[in-house]
Amino acid sequence: MAGEVGPDRAGEECDWARDVQAVMPYMACRCKRGPFSFARDVCKIWVVEIVLQCKTERDMLRRAGAMTGILAIASGGGHWDELMLLRSAFDGRDVVYATTNSQLSVRDGISHVEVLPDCNRDQVMNSLHCLWASLRLVWRLRPRVVVTTGALPGLFCLIAARLLGARTVWVDSIANSDEPSLSGRVARPFTSLWLTQWPHLADGKAMLYRGALL
Repeated sequence: MAGEVGPDRAGEECDWARDVQAVMPYMACRCKRGPFSFARDVCKIWVVEIVLQCKTERDMLRRAGAMTGILAIASGGGHWDELMLLRSAFDGRDVVYATTNSQLSVRDGISHVEVLPDCNRDQVMNSLHCLWASLRLVWRLRPRVVVTTGALPGLFCLIAARLLGARTVWVDSIANSDEPSLSGRVARPFTSLWLTQWPHLADGKAMLYRGALL
């Protein structure tokens, strides 16, 4: 029937209080193993919850053509500079840029940039804040493709988008000449295309070399 978008989900709202009560004994046990174990399990719960809740909405938006084409994301600094070297590849396409420094949009003449909290692996609370903001951004935009040059904020968006069915591209920073970055290694199972900028790091299978940006 025209205009029909799916079953009524009014009675399917998640009872967060019930969910939290159900997992608290398990989480309390995990917390004894350390903050990183606890944080990892909290992240898993968030990701699973988002995947389950937005599956139907994602299919509806895809049919309606309301999804973002490309989400191009990078942390400020060198990661963003490398992403800007890819900018010409996005010409004429529906692209949304995201980074951790709002001033970069002014410098590079981009009318709008989505801003995420900056973080690194040594800042647990900042990383959790950035993770949540990244999940919300991906959920809101529903990109068909995510392209990132790192680092951790790009990793969060890439994983979330991949779990929602998007195609994902990771371009490892040229600064990682001895071995792939930690974020890049974590991202590899979630990528449609994983690129290194150093030929000796490519294995011809999971990690490919197609040239360097710098």
